[in-house]
Amino acid sequence: MNSFSMEDDTCLIDFIDKKTFKKDNTDPKKIFFLLVKCIKKSLIETFEQQNNTALTINCSNLVFSIFWIIYNYSLNPKLTMFMTERSIILYNEYLNISRTYGSDNTNIKDVKHFIINKTIGPIQFSNIKSSNISKDTELYYFFKNFIINIFQKLESNKNNFKIQYIEEFLEYICLSLSNIIYKCYHIGFFPIVKSRLNNLLEIDILDFPREINIILICFEILLNSNLELQNIKNKEKIFNSIIFFVNSNISVIDNSEDINDFLQNNISELSFFKKLLVDFKQNINNLEIN
Repeated sequence: MNSFSMEDDTCLIDFIDKKTFKKDNTDPKKIFFLLVKCIKKSLIETFEQQNNTALTINCSNLVFSIFWIIYNYSLNPKLTMFMTERSIILYNEYLNISRTYGSDNTNIKDVKHFIINKTIGPIQFSNIKSSNISKDTELYYFFKNFIINIFQKLESNKNNFKIQYIEEFLEYICLSLSNIIYKCYHIGFFPIVKSRLNNLLEIDILDFPREINIILICFEILLNSNLELQNIKNKEKIFNSIIFFVNSNISVIDNSEDINDFLQNNISELSFFKKLLVDFKQNINNLEIN
């Protein structure tokens, strides 16, 4: 496939520049959720079409870079989503057309070059702005890699799952954990949530629902505890206390929900959680948190 001509480059940069904002007025949390949505979409749609782990991960990494560059250049979330989702379509179209014409060993560098030319090729990196998400780089990279690692773990066990279950699994992971990790990042608990999520990658995939549920319950208790979280010095100690508390009261959860299956509702609205939270608050003064 031919790359863009100079005329095409000019048209593309003109299109992007016309959609560019002067100020970053979008809630950074919204941008984080949009990026997570794009990563999930790239994994699911590419794997469905290509049934190839390496090609799928390459697409997700490419999508991440395109999203990051377009948003920091334009400060426009709608433009960013349009160009990023377009890159997923173009990526798969390129591979599908190549396969149709008998090329099963497409050079991934050619694919990336084509997609970059069609999306961010004409952007001058010196013109990229410092957006509200620039300070959250570590968060974005970590969660992108975490989602990809979860996908790899699921794909390596695909004989045990239907593709639909892999989609549902990723959907739940992205929806539930993205909110928790974003909040924890901004109150100083990122090292703890990062460590807990990385530990998940070491366990059997069949134990994921239970372990994720417990992590979510613990962090929800933390966030709803009314503690001055940013002022707590020994954050690891308070979180370990919450884990101990939840595990000691696991029967409260089992009486109303199946802890071994994903909790489908907002955890903070479930009856067992309300009871756990009340009990935890009643005992909070007994905790040595600093």
